[in-house]
Amino acid sequence: MSGWCEPRHRVKEAPGALGRRMPLIRLFQASSMGRMADAETPPGLDPKVLHREVVVEAATEHRGKMLHQARVHGFTFFSDEPETLGGENEHPYPLDYFTAAIGL
Repeated sequence: MSGWCEPRHRVKEAPGALGRRMPLIRLFQASSMGRMADAETPPGLDPKVLHREVVVEAATEHRGKMLHQARVHGFTFFSDEPETLGGENEHPYPLDYFTAAIGL
């Protein structure tokens, strides 16, 4: 995996959280960031920085049946399952969010 930064994550519990804290790990390829001109490079993408630790926390809550709520960076979203799996099919499935995230 030459050129890739080592993934790292840390999970912390916070008082008053809706549920468990979940990590999100972002990987980036240093060689692709080196193509930006220094004047255009945002500080968080500086190719001269060889190590970054990205911690994203999500507060989650089970709302009934297969319905779950999550809060991340001030955004709230829900997931559900189809009726065949005990849900009500009113929101995207958890795997739908995961699949979409891979493409982003």
